[in-house]
Amino acid sequence: MAVYGIDHIQLAMPAGGEALARRFCVELLGLEEIPKPPALAARGGAWFRCGAMQLHLGVEADFRAAKKAHPGLLVRDLAGLLSRLREAGFEVKFDQAPLAGFERAFTADPFGNRIELLEATPWPLPEGVKSVEIDGYPLAYVEAGSGPPVVLVHGSLNDFRTWRPQMSALSMHFRVIAPSLRHYYPEPWKGEGEFSLQRHAKDVTAFIEKLGVGPVRLVGWSRGGYVAADVAIARPDLVTKLVLMDPGLNALIATMPGAPKADVRAERAAAARAYFDRADMEGGLRFFFNDISGAGAWDRLPEEQRQLRRDNAWTIVGKPGDTESITREQFSTLSMPVLLMQGEESPPAFKRIHAAALECIPAARRVDIPRAGHQMHQANPDATSRELIAFLSD
Repeated sequence: MAVYGIDHIQLAMPAGGEALARRFCVELLGLEEIPKPPALAARGGAWFRCGAMQLHLGVEADFRAAKKAHPGLLVRDLAGLLSRLREAGFEVKFDQAPLAGFERAFTADPFGNRIELLEATPWPLPEGVKSVEIDGYPLAYVEAGSGPPVVLVHGSLNDFRTWRPQMSALSMHFRVIAPSLRHYYPEPWKGEGEFSLQRHAKDVTAFIEKLGVGPVRLVGWSRGGYVAADVAIARPDLVTKLVLMDPGLNALIATMPGAPKADVRAERAAAARAYFDRADMEGGLRFFFNDISGAGAWDRLPEEQRQLRRDNAWTIVGKPGDTESITREQFSTLSMPVLLMQGEESPPAFKRIHAAALECIPAARRVDIPRAGHQMHQANPDATSRELIAFLSD
């Protein structure tokens, strides 16, 4: 075979557009300009290095932008690049047709030539799922609707899919964004790498900043409630309203009678891990879930919800690294409007946490979701969504 590769891709440009080409290719895309050979330099245009290949922009007298034919450029941190392009005034569009193994978007150079930007994903993203790079990790998320931004943070053994009922209802009023925390689905995690409440809070903070959507209305459930509170305490400039749904803020009740032991997370995780080590994942998940939500809770879950937990089973093994650092004094500093939401049948420990949270923030609004326990947004999605919309819309 005579042809063994591609040396460069050529795009046309109008005469005198070299400065615009350099700003787009070097300052925005991050390409390196390379000098044209002396014999070709007089013709104008500019050349750029793009990995092992080159991107050439050549002057065409009767210039017409290429609207269909286009180069596909591999990038890192696609979300960050798209943010820079938007800030510079370039339109960004997404193709709804998925391309396995890639997150992609389209823009146009200063002359109207179509440009495709592709970022490889280390594991497959389901259709409609996006990702953004946070400290080298591709954080997956879904979004729907338009309007004021609302970020939903899931709890243990869950991911962005737990919010499907709320995504549908809230997207009629807001731009709703639900990330999966680091090492949760769709990553097929096996227990390696950093996993902690503090890491997740840092990720959510960086996520809001990277998407450029702050300040946001922030909603956290269970483990996500701790993460959301941590974000709001550290960065109140990023949060206009805060909703805590049965938040895992055990430190608020650490000194109360009947409070869980300080190492309850680690002990629960270690006990579940023992089941895993005996090749009994189902048993470990049943133990872990029932220990939080009460006897028989696992078996009462719909099969779809049990499968969601199976997809995130190994995140249990990361929990021994969790340490709670939010004190009552720190929690009391929250100054934005706060809604404390619990199920009428939430476990006693979470009800004690709600009572302690109200002591710290007397002005917080409280609501009980009828006919629901800890999984309130799944057990009674309509009531949960109504209360969220009412509070977040004020």
